[in-house]
Amino acid sequence: MTGSRKRPVAVCTDCISYSFDKIDILQPCRVRRGERHCGGTYMDATDPIHWKECTACSGSGEAFDGNSCVACQATGWLLTRRR
Repeated sequence: MTGSRKRPVAVCTDCISYSFDKIDILQPCRVRRGERHCGGTYMDATDPIHWKECTACSGSGEAFDGNSCVACQATGWLLTRRR
């Protein structure tokens, strides 16, 4: 199913948020936590070996109840390497 879904290329070292834009690699994370920005940095995860299809949603990005899949951040992909 994920063959047609775009794979993330970067992951935050702190909050584990994904980014699909290569320009974000080595940049500060843009995620806000209340009044503050996350203190992490987006690290390179461009190698396809770093990702696998999400088993919780079968790569669809959608949970069984129709909401966004929390496990994969609605991307259909799970990070397989350490941050």
